[in-house]
Amino acid sequence: MSVAPLGLYVHVPFCLKKCDYCAFASAIPSPETISKYIDGISRELTRRLSSDLARRITTVFIGGGNPTAIGPRPFASLVHFLTKCLRGASIAEWTIETNPETLTPEFLPILRDLPKLRLSIGAQRLDDDQLIRLGRLGTQARLEKALDLAFSLTKRVGIDLILGIPGCPSVSEDLAKLLERFQLEHISAYFLTAEPETPLGEAVASGKFPDPADVGPEELFELAAVLRSRDFEHYEISNFARQGGRCRHNMGYWDGNDYLGFGPAAVETLDGRRCTNPATLIDWLGDVPREIEPLSPSIQAREYLMLHLRLISDGLNLRSYERRFGLPSSTLLAALQEQTSLGFIEHSGDVFRLARSGIIIANRVIASLFDD
Repeated sequence: MSVAPLGLYVHVPFCLKKCDYCAFASAIPSPETISKYIDGISRELTRRLSSDLARRITTVFIGGGNPTAIGPRPFASLVHFLTKCLRGASIAEWTIETNPETLTPEFLPILRDLPKLRLSIGAQRLDDDQLIRLGRLGTQARLEKALDLAFSLTKRVGIDLILGIPGCPSVSEDLAKLLERFQLEHISAYFLTAEPETPLGEAVASGKFPDPADVGPEELFELAAVLRSRDFEHYEISNFARQGGRCRHNMGYWDGNDYLGFGPAAVETLDGRRCTNPATLIDWLGDVPREIEPLSPSIQAREYLMLHLRLISDGLNLRSYERRFGLPSSTLLAALQEQTSLGFIEHSGDVFRLARSGIIIANRVIASLFDD
């Protein structure tokens, strides 16, 4: 009997600067906190990653925060310990997140030894004035230098972008110029949101900054047009890839597969439970218990619906749904038909996909499919 594969996520909770819009679990590092983090992640991996689980790992994703913000030597320690723990596993993909300002030549010998390497660089915008508006440390010159370094290691290089910034023009023209020089494989593009208890959220609430929620979806479609003309597939609402360039680790999430999570705020799903690590470094180091949420079949089915409709290319295949969760309810079938008749969903045979008009209001369309 074959054993289901697993993804492994490691959260590195550090950035050189906390951006005004960021609600992720991250802090500015110091030598002391970096040392405590490396010791803590080593202990957690030793305690929780059994040899049986390690053999099932097929993808590894080191994210943050900004993993390279801890510096080359601590990062090398982290990678060395991970590869030691995963000895014997068949890893099909290593993904490392980084920011332009911290990807330096000192990281090259560390990263060069990782097989099937993907690098995801947090560009966010491609114009210095817009980066300043976001409070980013990166610049276009730093990004291009980081991309030169990245492509010296692997062809599997992508960038993250932020869309929907009030008062900023579309990033699509700048991206078209960047693609003339760099054959990026993957683009992730997420809309700016004013999260509560962040400086941006407070500025929006006080009227000092326009609400990003009032910005329309046009920038996403402009970006999609640029990428489509360059043979990118729009495979998930916020993700584009050249042929063969999808992020396999994230596809595991979106396909409802189990995965392991290590580090502060890391989440994992395994054997019908979702476990969430303490969010702060202090609580995580203090062995505060993880939050545990049982995942009933109905919860898993709802999440499968949501995630597969976000997969623009693949969509929701009802036969696949049936194999995992049984026959779809009459309520679900009626809701799919209603959204199809409204023009928000398109379908071919057993496969239902968000239409262009449905992408704009994806959350509302998906919510309409739930029984309650």
